[in-house]
Amino acid sequence: MVLAAAMLGAAMSAAPPPELRASPIQPASPPEPLNAPNPKRTTPRNVAMVAYIAAGTFLGLGIAWSVDAQNKGNTAQALTTQYYRTGGDDECKSSGAADSYCSTVLGAWQSRDAALNLRNGWFAAAGVSVAVGAVATAWALNLPTMIKGQPQTQVKIRPGGLVISGTF
Repeated sequence: MVLAAAMLGAAMSAAPPPELRASPIQPASPPEPLNAPNPKRTTPRNVAMVAYIAAGTFLGLGIAWSVDAQNKGNTAQALTTQYYRTGGDDECKSSGAADSYCSTVLGAWQSRDAALNLRNGWFAAAGVSVAVGAVATAWALNLPTMIKGQPQTQVKIRPGGLVISGTF
């Protein structure tokens, strides 16, 4: 009995048992934004592709007009050698050549000149297109490939309740 009383007195004088509490809920940090491909790179990339395709097309047209100008030049040269003229268009008429012949020779040379002018225009357009493509390529390469995406909203269930984090 004495032993039981001693134990009862010791139990009463001892500190109460500690309370069990859950640790306070720490606010959740916002999630890290995801890396995503940079959508701003598509515009200069598309511009560069279109510019290079156009440059190839213009270059092909310039070559075609070069061949056409060469053919027209050969035709004009062949017509000119049939009747030698040293004084230009007036010499052709004053030396007794038929008017139709003189106009044919003149038309052949003018046709060659027009083809050469078109050739020069197509080559100039090809050069401009290549320049635009080079600038667009440099622009696209200087933009970052990946960008930080928008943070995603997260919902978590913890022992203390529901936690919603993110940007709203």
